[in-house]
Amino acid sequence: MPQSLSKIYMHIVFGTKHRKHFIDDKIETHLHNYLGGICKNWECNPVQVGGFTNHVHILSQISRKIAPMKLIQELKQSSSKWIKTKGGKYQTFYWQDGYGAFSVSQSQVENVVEYIRDQHEHHLKITFKEEFVMLLKKHKVEYDERYLWDYPTASAPLGLTDRARCLHRALPYVGHSAPSELNKDINLTKFKFNTT
Repeated sequence: MPQSLSKIYMHIVFGTKHRKHFIDDKIETHLHNYLGGICKNWECNPVQVGGFTNHVHILSQISRKIAPMKLIQELKQSSSKWIKTKGGKYQTFYWQDGYGAFSVSQSQVENVVEYIRDQHEHHLKITFKEEFVMLLKKHKVEYDERYLWDYPTASAPLGLTDRARCLHRALPYVGHSAPSELNKDINLTKFKFNTT
């Protein structure tokens, strides 16, 4: 075949170091646009960029000219430097060391776009840690949870504190304040992340 053709979609997920809630209203939209711009610079067409206060989701086509690992490295390095220029409170910003990258079939692109658009609503009900583990299970990725997270100390995972922060930060975005809203479980099953 004389031509090299490809169309590969990837759902990329990574969080802030220690899952700190750095991504606030002041920088959120600008950060998402900046991440999309990095994708474009590497000829990786961004389809949807979103996330929450402590992590991002990027659905992008992957160019034949760059390995996914290199793209993610560029996304994290460039955006981390950029965020630090946005004010004193961002000077200690860092992304976590790892990431998740999941292939997406053409038939599932719209489901993943919808999932990424609805991040603020999802995180009324679920933490980033819980969401990430569900994505790993959904994609049948083997993992050892002892090595998934970076912790600020050798203490046990933050657990309820993470959930409380998640819910506290989510309320202003979605407009729910009734405690009953906080007890609903997220239904991830409506989002079909299979790769066939």
